[in-house]
Amino acid sequence: MSKPILFLQQIPHYLISTRMVSILLTFGLFFMLSCTAFERSSDSGTGFHRGIENELRELNQQLQAEPENETLLLRKGELLFQLADQLAEPHQRTDIYREITTLSSSTVFQRDPDLTILNEKRKLIWNREQSSGIRLHQQDKSEGTNRQHQQIADHFQNAIAILPDSLVTYSLLATTYYERGEVQQAINTLHLAMEENESVKPEIIEKLAWLLLETGDTEQSVSYYEQLVRENPSNSHFLHGLVNAYVISRMNARAVERLSLMTQEFPARTYYLETLFEQYYFLIESMATSYLQPEMTQNNPETAIADILLTAGKFEEIFTSLKERVPMSEELHFKTGLYFNYLADLLDTLAEHENSRGESGSQISEKSDLSRKQALELIEKAAELNPDRLEYRYRLHEIYLRLNMTDEADQIERTLSL
Repeated sequence: MSKPILFLQQIPHYLISTRMVSILLTFGLFFMLSCTAFERSSDSGTGFHRGIENELRELNQQLQAEPENETLLLRKGELLFQLADQLAEPHQRTDIYREITTLSSSTVFQRDPDLTILNEKRKLIWNREQSSGIRLHQQDKSEGTNRQHQQIADHFQNAIAILPDSLVTYSLLATTYYERGEVQQAINTLHLAMEENESVKPEIIEKLAWLLLETGDTEQSVSYYEQLVRENPSNSHFLHGLVNAYVISRMNARAVERLSLMTQEFPARTYYLETLFEQYYFLIESMATSYLQPEMTQNNPETAIADILLTAGKFEEIFTSLKERVPMSEELHFKTGLYFNYLADLLDTLAEHENSRGESGSQISEKSDLSRKQALELIEKAAELNPDRLEYRYRLHEIYLRLNMTDEADQIERTLSL
């Protein structure tokens, strides 16, 4: 039977079924955005379009001679906006928006306050593009479809193109990709947000850390979570995420260290204590596995065994605290009993290894017997609370045999055969 893992529930609130709305609410950025569609000029025919392009070519030629001519630059900006407005499909506007953004970042616009009109228009376009993406997303959600997914992504891409420092739009775009299962695209989007912005909100980093953890890039995920906790030490949500990253990454020693602090800081959150109990077992398992590796040369095997037994003692101490602070349900009796039984099996393996080396494994065997008896007591209680659950009886039969309690094992076997 596989070992149960008391994983912390770390799925962020902005990635649950109502992901998009949750993001807006969580980040405090729920805009009452206009849901109007992009208006098209009545002169949106091919001739009008061609006329804009011709004038833009002439302007570009003039700007080569006068690159800082404010009148020419403003006119170019106006024409680019007009050109974008003639394009019905959102993906057709993206490159034009990027050109507008490049234009607005020129030194002329940066130093002349009278030219801020271009930036004001950019904000309006950003609002409209993002609004359209949200509106289409809400339509898809109400219809239970993903048919407009690409258009939604295109609108958010446009909003980013026209206003590259809008972190909320990066977050919305990342969520759009995530909902379609395009996790790597979501990760790339958040990386881009961090590259394009000197100051990145912690929520963006957290979202990236969570996605990296989901894709198996545990090392990078842990690095981001550790950064979040360093910069926001009092944020329990980030602490929670860091511990979960340690757990999933099998960094048991770090998980134990962090959880030990958190159980003191948040004594009411008993699930931290349950997870600490679990992580102590996995830490012991990791220590024992390392010790038993044939290629490992033990300079001081006595110290290694002593460390394992010391950690097993701490495992028992955490269980004592758990019993005192947490109501022992049927499920918790069984789960903790299983861990004590796993510990006994692990210690038996260590004792056999020591005996094979010509060393005495008696101390380890004694600890194993105590652990198995503790497992028996806990699982017997679970069976008492729910006598109809066959899994309990199978497990008790196994433990009775390991403890040479043959009469009890035979009795259980008779009930199982019935």
